[in-house]
Amino acid sequence: MSAFAVETLLQQGVGKFNEDTVLVDNNLFGVFDGASSLDGSLCRGKSGAWWAAQLARSEFAENDANLLSLARRANQRLKETMKHHGIETEDELQCWSTSAAVFRIKDSIFEWVQTGDCLIVGIDMDNHSHLLTPYTNHDAETLKQMQLASGETHSQALQRVRGQIENVRMQMNREYGVLNGDPRAENFFIHGSMKCSDLKHILAFSDGLFPPTQADVIPNFDEIAERYMHSGLNGLADWVREQERNDPDCREFPRFKLHDDISAVAVTLHG
Repeated sequence: MSAFAVETLLQQGVGKFNEDTVLVDNNLFGVFDGASSLDGSLCRGKSGAWWAAQLARSEFAENDANLLSLARRANQRLKETMKHHGIETEDELQCWSTSAAVFRIKDSIFEWVQTGDCLIVGIDMDNHSHLLTPYTNHDAETLKQMQLASGETHSQALQRVRGQIENVRMQMNREYGVLNGDPRAENFFIHGSMKCSDLKHILAFSDGLFPPTQADVIPNFDEIAERYMHSGLNGLADWVREQERNDPDCREFPRFKLHDDISAVAVTLHG
């Protein structure tokens, strides 16, 4: 097929490290959103979330096998690296982990693999958007509990729900998928393919690009696609950041931090 246009976006949130990363390698594209162990430990000066995202990215960047095989290898590499650094891989609270959404364009076929809360949206020739990977909000109950009480600060709310956060983390690759070295991660790999001729744009993005919502409200992915088509990834991110700034205490829209890291890649197949 003819050449396509690529746009990427990588923005750090309020954390010490940017724990998202983007991959663009010829015909392979992806986004990765790391999550640290809950003990807050660092490895060589970087968080476990940073390492998880970077390790998964580097394995996919080999681009030498089918996407499911690359996902399995990325998961295994995480396990081996954590063991090398003395991480107890059987303890979900110590594990590094990352979400991932990766796609490849080859021979007029668009193929993808995904796990966690990085998602892929396709926009067809009629500018209709389609969420191609499942949205699951495993943090919904935690965010409900984080609704700030009168006089309570955001940091106090985070401390109050610490036990709930740990309970959710213990459900990795039981109720929701991530790459964290656990072989059960493969049960949550979402894989699919379709003809490129059916699509105009493909977007992959981390949850940092989701507009803030109430805890149990599904983000409006159609609006995300519309904003992208109107103003590109940067304009889309500006729109999300503006809404977050209008709720600086995370009081109206409960969330774990004011600004999350953002990673996104957009490919235009047909102008």
